[in-house]
Amino acid sequence: MSSTHELNRQRLDHLNARDRRPTGVMVQVSAKCNIRCVMCGFVGRTPNVGFMELELFQHILNDCRTYGVQNIFMVTAWGEPMLHPRIFDLLEMARDFRIVLSTNLTPLNLRRIERLAELGLDSLQCSYCGYDQESYEATYVGAKFDHVSQNLRDIQRIFNLRSSATKLIINGVVLTQDINFVTRTIAYLTSLGFREDQMQIKLPNNFGGLYKGSPKEETRGIHTYKDLQNQVPDLCSVLTDNPGIYVDGRVTACGCLDNASALIIGDVRKESLREMRYGPRYQALLDMFMGGDISGVPLCAECDVPYCDSRMINYVSPDETQP
Repeated sequence: MSSTHELNRQRLDHLNARDRRPTGVMVQVSAKCNIRCVMCGFVGRTPNVGFMELELFQHILNDCRTYGVQNIFMVTAWGEPMLHPRIFDLLEMARDFRIVLSTNLTPLNLRRIERLAELGLDSLQCSYCGYDQESYEATYVGAKFDHVSQNLRDIQRIFNLRSSATKLIINGVVLTQDINFVTRTIAYLTSLGFREDQMQIKLPNNFGGLYKGSPKEETRGIHTYKDLQNQVPDLCSVLTDNPGIYVDGRVTACGCLDNASALIIGDVRKESLREMRYGPRYQALLDMFMGGDISGVPLCAECDVPYCDSRMINYVSPDETQP
């Protein structure tokens, strides 16, 4: 406990030393998703409608510039960004930021991939795992294996030619400890031209307790693939680093994972990010983590992220030691 307390104190000191500035802000430009990924905390928990207005997005970018935030994340765990009817306008507006764009690949085609390659993205993260139609479509429900596979081929080819500085990442989530599934997925992605260092195959986190597909851990009753025995919660890296802004301007302390809008700390239309990060609702969350008891915190109480210092854990075979 004492070592964890000291580590949390160091993290809090570091947060305050940088004026509580986020390392990156997650922006929900699209609250709509067109597929139903089995491991996602978004599906069925969030109204599947709505896109962010350009004026609000511009306001957010201006606030981030004032605060010195350099990284903007558009992630599929909050809806599919590429469904926004003016996604390319949004990306152009944010070209002075380091943009991490995540996509489930289904809204793409050759023309759209070519346009993305012109935007100087810092990272393009592709949500994909599987090696044939059955293995892929059973997890990414509603997506089509052949269409997505062609998009992956085109991404690998076009970005290598036109935007080699963009980091291409295949974010794969395997639902069980199935080494055959992982091995065949890696082999298939390699056949499409991707390197193993461009693949991140992980076990799912539990999205603040919303995803129940992982085993139930005995000591706390939390669904997780992590070993939480004798673990106490760290000062959560999502809480310190990555607030999230919903399509309507409300701000959660927990970007990406808070699909239930449980940790609202303010509204960017009414106050700045900096004001919220020094506000009473955010401070109360910090205080509870520093006190070592998050049992009364909505979302956090059933989340597996504050433990083991990782949001998701890499797949390991049953013969390996779990982190």
